[in-house]
Amino acid sequence: MLVSELLKSKGDLVVTVHPDTSLEQAAKQLARFHFGVLVASEDGKVVSGILSERDIVAKVAEVGAQGLGIKTRSVMTREVYTCTASDTLDDLMRIMTEHKFRHIPVVDDDGNVCGLVSMTDLVRHRVEELEAETEMLQNMITAR
Repeated sequence: MLVSELLKSKGDLVVTVHPDTSLEQAAKQLARFHFGVLVASEDGKVVSGILSERDIVAKVAEVGAQGLGIKTRSVMTREVYTCTASDTLDDLMRIMTEHKFRHIPVVDDDGNVCGLVSMTDLVRHRVEELEAETEMLQNMITAR
């Protein structure tokens, strides 16, 4: 299955945050949308970085509550793997597993973010595939 097909079924909502946004404001966005990451972007289109819940928690654990005043840019991951709508979910699963991260922004031909794929999305898709396969096999067995 291609990323484009997954985005059609799950939606393409991506919440971005400006790199100068405080971690407190970013945390509020994460809570509001029930997301695990925000895409950091200067213009709301091009990926500058990615900020996860874990990034915020780690900074607060390191410096205390004053860490919430720190800007996103000082905590975000700057080297972000991205994918395109034509990539396969199998490729994303391999990349995410190999590099130990759980989200990949999807970018269009102009490099603008147009979706986000999570490991949860990939696992959910795989479970659905296995359930469909199991049902097909059961139908084949009972049809005899």
